[in-house]
Formats: sequence, structure tokens, C-alpha cells
Amino acid sequence: MGNLTLRRPSRGGSGALGEWARPLGHGTLVAGCGVIALLAMQNSYLLPTLVLAIVFSIVVVGLDVQLGYARQLVFSQPVFMAVGAYSTGYLTSVRQMGTVPAFLIGLGISLVLAVVVALAVSRARGIALTIVTVFLVLILTNILSVTKSLGGTDGLAGIPAAAIGGHEISTPLQFGWLALVVLVLCVGVASRFVHSGTGVEVALAAESEEAARAFGVHVARRRLLVFVFAAACADIAGSLYAQSQGFVSPDGFNITLAMNLLLMLYLGGKRSVIGGIAGSVILTFLPVVFSGIADYFLLVEGAAFVLVLLVAPDGIVGLVSTGVRRLTARWGVRFGRARLSGAVTGEEATTPAHAAATVDTVVHARDLTKRYSGITAVNELSLAVPGTGITAVIGPNGAGKSTFFDLIAGAQRSDAGTLQFRGADVTGEPDWRRARMGVARTFQRVRLAEELSVLDNVAAGSRLANKAGLVRTLFVPNLTRARRAAWQTLERMELSHLAAVRPGELTLANQRMVELARCLAGSPALLLLDEPASGLSDSQRSDLAQVLNALENVPVLIIEHDLDFVGALTDHVVVVALGETIFDGRFDELAADRGVADAFLSAGRHKANGESRTEDADRSLEAATGAPTGDG
Repeated sequence: MGNLTLRRPSRGGSGALGEWARPLGHGTLVAGCGVIALLAMQNSYLLPTLVLAIVFSIVVVGLDVQLGYARQLVFSQPVFMAVGAYSTGYLTSVRQMGTVPAFLIGLGISLVLAVVVALAVSRARGIALTIVTVFLVLILTNILSVTKSLGGTDGLAGIPAAAIGGHEISTPLQFGWLALVVLVLCVGVASRFVHSGTGVEVALAAESEEAARAFGVHVARRRLLVFVFAAACADIAGSLYAQSQGFVSPDGFNITLAMNLLLMLYLGGKRSVIGGIAGSVILTFLPVVFSGIADYFLLVEGAAFVLVLLVAPDGIVGLVSTGVRRLTARWGVRFGRARLSGAVTGEEATTPAHAAATVDTVVHARDLTKRYSGITAVNELSLAVPGTGITAVIGPNGAGKSTFFDLIAGAQRSDAGTLQFRGADVTGEPDWRRARMGVARTFQRVRLAEELSVLDNVAAGSRLANKAGLVRTLFVPNLTRARRAAWQTLERMELSHLAAVRPGELTLANQRMVELARCLAGSPALLLLDEPASGLSDSQRSDLAQVLNALENVPVLIIEHDLDFVGALTDHVVVVALGETIFDGRFDELAADRGVADAFLSAGRHKANGESRTEDADRSLEAATGAPTGDG
């Protein structure tokens, strides 16, 4: 494959068990450090502070999944902490209910509230989502302040100590052990979640929701799952907070707490699961150990936040990782790359065999129409895509090619007309459903998740985690199977040497090849390529043409402006102009069609400086197709 062909690495891996290695490692590390800290401080006045740090760490673990991995910048953690704290405090102190049932009721309320809030703000993104959650905190603190049954502004006092199984947890050390067990469980679940097939889908959706939907990810469902998990962590921490302090008030769950939690996460390091725990410990102990700065703590926090964002955006964990990489680089050790354990050994991967049965016509579009504010982008366009081979769609800029592509992929819905895919009517189906049926696509601008390795970017195309809920995510090795499918695809394309590399380190040519590999990893029934040769050199286009010509039993529909590249790929060409099909036939017949010369080359019979440009159009089309033009 020319300059895209390099050496193949040696094979290795530890099978599906490797998928649980990191969660177990994270849980063991947190448990070990927690045990040492509790034993070291069991007789110290700092023990209650350590317990508080552990409680905050539980919240930050959920926040890390939500912000670090899913990129949902929210301030709603104090809301769900307050629900857990007040429900547990009220039910145990006022209603004399046991700790466990009170905790479960509070957790149930938080989960229902999280679902309602997540659905209500499902269309909010970026700063809009942040602002919505800020107002949630303000609304909650006001509600708590005016609710007399919950103590109003004075708060709720006299909350009894926790009692589980008839055993009262009354001392700070006992409560510290309980909080540590909960933290270890949360860390294990969070680590398993982000290092799973579902976690890969979440990372892809965080980079590009359109790309994620194009590979079968139900983005709204994944966003909901992340939101609910983070809310559950906050609720659990709030319940523990109430029983460890014996008192809760509205002031304890204000916007300042949200800012503190964010600083804990950024200080320790987001996208590390356990990084935020270090930040929680540091920020909780800081005003206690250095009591002299208590009056200036907000100023110190603000300065620390700015310093972290400017100097160490990856936090303490990022600094440590960078230092270790630099030290080990002297001995040629690669550290911090994607691990390939379980990805290249073991049983064969199982991917959806969408292309197993060949059909005469894979796509049949009838009178598709799409309008934007009165402008018709696609006008009653009809097209039949054969079940084998490559079909090219060409036309001038603004002809409606990309809109037509989006209509086939489901990224947009048509205003009129019907679309059949493999004989089934998919006119009203969204893009993620069509992807699960076997439609795979690339984009004009490469859309790969920068936070994922090449292997995991390609694994996202296997669609093996699409239907996994929380239970399957935690207990089924979807990522291992998806990585095997990805590895096999990369090997076939002679790109397996790039498996552990991040997309940002690749050339544009290799990025486009990786994007193509992501499409092929799921054995698609239809491959949509949107200007795949854009930005490539002649030799790179030749390499890409060789790969596409070598595909078997995968029908391809391609948009491309380079007629030389199209001619090297296929004989079947469709020309679109002004949203309509003006030519559907063989490539070598293009030059004989007068309408194609006028529309595709935007020549027409307009006058330019008093001179007809029709002859220029004829000569350009002759050069591209190698055939003489005529009136047709």
C-alpha cells in the first residue's frame, strides 16, 4: 500500500480478563491507600477530615466520568448530594426510619430526579447545559431554605449515626471504613464503565455526536446513563455526608461546593478515575492543616484553579504520567499508550454480518426532497444503488450531494419521498438505527476521537456495544471483542502498527485510512464515503483506490470531486445538479452528455467577457474522462 505500509508488531495479549485488570487495579490501589491512611490517622484529630475527603472523592469519581470522559460540564452534583443528605437525614431523624431504607429511598429519589433532569436538558450542550445546572443548584438551595419541615435556613440537626445490620457505626474510624468500601466500589464501577465498549462509545460521542450516531450509538441514552451514574455517586456521598456530620443545611450544597468539586477534579486530573481522589484529599486537608489561610481560602482556591488550568491542565496524575514517560523513554519503554491486552489473541471476533447476503439493490431512493427555509437542496431525487461495486456521486459545489448523503445515512430527514435499505423502508429511521442495520460512513472532515487510540477508534465501528446497558457493560467483555474485530481489520489494511497511536499523531492519509477501517470493522452492508480523497497526494489517492477496489461484497457509495480518482474506482457514475439527478450511467459516457458539461463544470453557455466558455468546459471534461465531448 505504498507509503501506508509499515511493519507489523508482534502479537500478544491476555484475553478477555484483561478488560477487568484496570478496574481491579484501580480499586486495589484506592483500597490500599485508604487502609493505610485510616490506620495512620485513627487516633488523630485529622481523622474526620479524612472521612470527609473520602466522601467528596465519591462525588468526584462520578464527576470525572461525566466531565472527564463524557465532557458534560455540569454543576448539578450539589443538587443530588442534597437529595441524598436531606432524605437520609429527614427519614432517620424525623421519621425514625432505619439507615438502609432511608438511603434506598433517597437514592431512588435521586435517580428519578436525574432521569427527569437529563431528559429535560437532553438538547442542551456545552455552556447551555452548564447554565441550566447552575440554576438547578440555585433553585434547590432556595427550596431548602424555605421548607420548614427540613429546617429552613437553620438546617436539619440531630441526624443519628448510621446503623447497618443492627450494628451502629458511631465512631469516625468505623464510618471511615464504610466510606472507603463505598469509594472502592464506585471506583471499580467507574473504571469498568470507562474502559468498556460503552466507554469507547461515550468517548466517541464526546468528540462528535454525529460520528457516534453514524456507528449505531444512541447518544441520548449514553448521555442519560452517564448523567444518572454521576447523580447516584453524588447521592450516595450526600447520604454519607449527612450521617458523618449529623447536620445538614442549605449553605452546604451551594454553588461554592460545585466549584470546589470541579477544582478537586482538575487538581487531581480528569480522565483518570482516581486522579480526582488526590485532588479531593488535598483540597479538603488544605484549610485544616494550614488554618492560617482559612479566611482567604476562596482566594487560594481561585488562584489554584487558574494555576492548574494554565500550568497543569491534566492535573497531578498528568504531571506524574508525563514524568514517568520521560524517564522511561531513555530505556525505550512506551508508557501511557493504549494497551492491546485481549485485542489480538483468543477467539475470533464476532461482528454483525450485515453484508453476508448480497442484494441486487442495497438502496432505493424515490423522489427524496429536502428544503431549508424555502431553499430546495434535494429535489425529488431518485437513485438505485447496486448491491455490489462502487457508485460515485459527482456534481458541482452546492449541487446537494452531501445533503443526499445525509438523507441516506439518516443524519437528516427528508421532507418528502421514500428510502428503502435492503428492501426495508427506513425513511423515518434515525441515523443510529440505520447504522445498526449496516450503514457505515466517513465524513468530509475526519472525525476520530482524539482521546482514544487508533485501535479503540476502529473498535467503535464494530457496534458490539451498541445495545449494552449498564449490566452488560459491567459484566460482558464487549471491548475485548470489539478490539479483536478492530485488530483484524487493521491487519487486513496493514495498519496494525498504528493500533496504539492517537489519531492526532497520524498524517491525514493515515487518519482517513483509520476512519475507513472503523467503517469496515462492523462488516457493513453499505459504505458511504464523503470525499475520502480530499487533501491527499496523488500517491495517497492511488493507495486509497487500491484499498477500495479490493473490497469484496461491500457496496460503496462515494461522493468525490476528483474525476481521475473516480475513474480509477468505478464505471457507475451519478451526476447531481441543483438537487436533481441529471446523469446515471457509465463513467466513459460522461463526456458525451451536454448537460453534464454545463452543470458539472458550471460552464453552461454563459458569456464571460463576451466569449462563450462552452469549449473550455468541453476540454476540461475531455481531460478528466479521456473521451471526446459532443452534443449528446
